[in-house]
Amino acid sequence: MSLISILGGIRVLDVSTVLAAPLASNLLGDFGAEVIKIEQPEIGDASRNWGSNTWKVTNRNKKCITLDLHKEKAVEVFYQLVEKSDVVITNFRPETLRKWRIDYDDLVKVKPNIVMLHFSAFGRNGPRAEQPGFARVAEEFSGLMNITGHPNDKPMPSGFAIADGLGGVYAAFSAMLALYHYKQTGEGQLIDLSLYEP
Repeated sequence: MSLISILGGIRVLDVSTVLAAPLASNLLGDFGAEVIKIEQPEIGDASRNWGSNTWKVTNRNKKCITLDLHKEKAVEVFYQLVEKSDVVITNFRPETLRKWRIDYDDLVKVKPNIVMLHFSAFGRNGPRAEQPGFARVAEEFSGLMNITGHPNDKPMPSGFAIADGLGGVYAAFSAMLALYHYKQTGEGQLIDLSLYEP
């Protein structure tokens, strides 16, 4: 078996936006997983409109569909996809997942051994769990910006979204470990990864 198809037969549902979580599913796709990207109708992923190659880079190897998860029928379709999938990757806030009824507790009722990677700014628990956040917020929160730039100037962000890039790699690695466990035991699991930790 070639390295490029090592994840052949694995299906990943990517219900995420922008950069870090889509990068994670993209990396799984690079090694043979079938990745289905789910976007909101008319809006899509925000990175589609950035005027850069971000969309093309982080969403290659994916099949894109639209589902309005605010609607009951779309959630039913999503459940049908979950039944035939191995991994769900998302980066929506916990409250949003509960509102749409696609949180881990909902998905294990559909497929008990599903692997879910929930990649959010501050994790699923704690006082900041419902707060949004992107790379710059995570880099500031983790203290990274305090050690960049010049000693007598204010904190300086890096020229690259380090939290997104590094976080995407950590997320893909976490999903791979969960898939290995899944293949060995048949058990799924919930991965709770926050953007600032990596």
